[in-house]
Amino acid sequence: MRPMRARRDSKREKACRAAPMSRWRWRAAALALVFGGWWWSRPPPPAPVVTPSMLAARPPAPVVPVRPPAPEPRPGRRPWDASVRCAFVSLLRRRGDETRYAAFLESAHRVQDAFRLERRYPHVVFHEGDIPEGHVAALRARAPWLVFRGLAGVWGTADRPPAEQWAATDRSEGYKHMCRFYGLQLWDQVADFDVVMRVDDDVFFLARAPYDPFRLLWESDADYAWGAETGESHGPTARTFGPWVRAYCEVLGGRGDCGPLARGVVDAMFFNNVFATVVDFWRGADVRRYLAAVDATGGIYVHRWGDAPIQSAAVRLFARGHVALPGVEYAHVSTDNLIVRNQVRCLSCVGAAAYLAARAADDGAVARAVAAHAASFADDLVAAGVPRAWTDALPAVALLHLVETVGVRCDGVATVVRAPALLPTHCCCRLDTRRDSTRDRALVLETLSRQLRGWVVAAG
Repeated sequence: MRPMRARRDSKREKACRAAPMSRWRWRAAALALVFGGWWWSRPPPPAPVVTPSMLAARPPAPVVPVRPPAPEPRPGRRPWDASVRCAFVSLLRRRGDETRYAAFLESAHRVQDAFRLERRYPHVVFHEGDIPEGHVAALRARAPWLVFRGLAGVWGTADRPPAEQWAATDRSEGYKHMCRFYGLQLWDQVADFDVVMRVDDDVFFLARAPYDPFRLLWESDADYAWGAETGESHGPTARTFGPWVRAYCEVLGGRGDCGPLARGVVDAMFFNNVFATVVDFWRGADVRRYLAAVDATGGIYVHRWGDAPIQSAAVRLFARGHVALPGVEYAHVSTDNLIVRNQVRCLSCVGAAAYLAARAADDGAVARAVAAHAASFADDLVAAGVPRAWTDALPAVALLHLVETVGVRCDGVATVVRAPALLPTHCCCRLDTRRDSTRDRALVLETLSRQLRGWVVAAG
């Protein structure tokens, strides 16, 4: 009996000790519920403040009213004739020597072939003011329609916040200068044109659209034409620029529902590595005030606001309209994007066979590229150790698979592409098969042999 009583006493003691603990748990749970209810019912944080000074054109210009006047009406359909001044525009960085611009030259030639242009338009090449005259002469010898304009006194002249205040440091200061140039500064540099079309120096057009993009935009009732829409993938920009645009829109008033507009700037901004626009739109008073307000925030440098969302917001706030460029097909190499039917896809995900199947009605660009490189590719294979009998038996599609496997090099620069769609048609390149060490050469030969053996057997 004593052991049983002892056990009962022990359980009673434990229960007595546990009672206070249990009461504390219930109290903690009740406090958590109260705190949670307060947390979820609290008012949302205030929207970013857009002050009247942000709406000023630029100091020392006087502060404009909080609600600026509506844009002045413009005529509808604009008559198209030879007096409309048009230009392609690109931004180019200096290379080590004049032989290192092969990819840009390929891009510039493809621009001229990408549309049914009604006349030869100049291609204005902006640079930081540091491209030597020898480089300019070499480039213009290959593409006489290029026009070079230096940006000394313009590039990087912002009164920007100190670097220790920059929250987004994933890109260089030079990249932020580029965003500021295309977002805010370009329009004064192209004031001598009516319509401009931006084409980045690493954009490769892949198909021919049956129209003139300048005429298409000019005759429309729109201010902006885009190649694709995409979501903003940069977190700091998505978190800060959208709310700022909404606040700016609400200060303006009369612009419709500012919430969806601001979300659209982030979720469906214009992918502006290719776009066309009417220059006068950007030089109007309302747009200038908006661009000055963006600049006054310092957001380009602090949060790395890009030129794409900045432009997208301006178009959605003030433009009479925007249109898609139908039928454009191009690759943007630096972002690994392929744009087809105004949709953004992964460039490296599209293989040679899939590309050729999708381009059954090709205008001959791929065939011309293969023909231009077949002999040099064969020599590259032999130099790497592949038997000459194999190279003579290879079909064209095998050469395209080789481009994917080892890439190509143009004019001595690093590997340019590993996508057959980008095989240059205006400059001759070689397969990237040459290696310095014996081990690397053996690996290249093994890769090539494994890649080619199936084609040789099938051809035999």
